[in-house]
Amino acid sequence: MPSYSPELIQTMRAVLDEVMTKIPFERATPGVKAALAQCILKAAADGRTSYDSLIAAASDQIQTILSMLT
Repeated sequence: MPSYSPELIQTMRAVLDEVMTKIPFERATPGVKAALAQCILKAAADGRTSYDSLIAAASDQIQTILSMLT
């Protein structure tokens, strides 16, 4: 399992918070949040660690996640 610096963890949390604002309120379930967090973690594990690249990775999966989980 990869280990992440405190700074990267803070960035990933900020990305998750930002991406969740793009989810309609009525569809912002814990399952959607967990799925987006998983996307962010996978992107970071693949070496995409900048705020912008993590935002892009998670944003690209919003529609897929929403169609699967809600």
